[in-house]
Amino acid sequence: MRFPILTLALLSAFLTLPSITLAHPALSTEHLQPRGQSTLTFLSSIFNNGMRIFRLDKTVRYFTPERLDDVKTRSSEALQSLDEAIATGKSIGHFDPASSHAIAALCIPLKVVYGNMIKSIHDKREELTAAKYKDEMIKTLEALRVKSRELAELVKKILTEPDGSYCLYLEDFVDKRYAKTIDEYKGIISGDSDDVEGDIWNVED
Repeated sequence: MRFPILTLALLSAFLTLPSITLAHPALSTEHLQPRGQSTLTFLSSIFNNGMRIFRLDKTVRYFTPERLDDVKTRSSEALQSLDEAIATGKSIGHFDPASSHAIAALCIPLKVVYGNMIKSIHDKREELTAAKYKDEMIKTLEALRVKSRELAELVKKILTEPDGSYCLYLEDFVDKRYAKTIDEYKGIISGDSDDVEGDIWNVED
């Protein structure tokens, strides 16, 4: 299970926050404190989203027809946490370099958590279809894909370079998994080669 990586990344990001104040000794405490708080707030919202995605992954991974309501609940929670992270990011504005690095560090393991979740939904396609949840899962995947991209594009705007561009680059890998899985749920044959298939599901670094 890859989720502990997300926890470690968050802790590491928190540990870097004191450097935000130490890096600019000439600035007043009043100026620095809001930036530290906004960084913590945004990190917390991203971490919360990662937890919701992980819970959806776990629920789908061990899916049985009796747990269909759990899938619906976890899907709704995941979408809500994305909305909250997007709203939080929009309310904060641009981050300084130290905060930007901390947030970008969390986006790396978050990509793995998202990738694993999408793969679980991909692998449980037959079971979810048999439970008459195919159409609903397609809607969920499409909504997650749109909101995930929106968050990544927002992160690119509010982080410094190259942190923002790298986070959006990571999102491209996740987006390929979304596209592949949505197509297969719809019965569309993408025509990907075995090598491309491996790239979609195996790239995690």
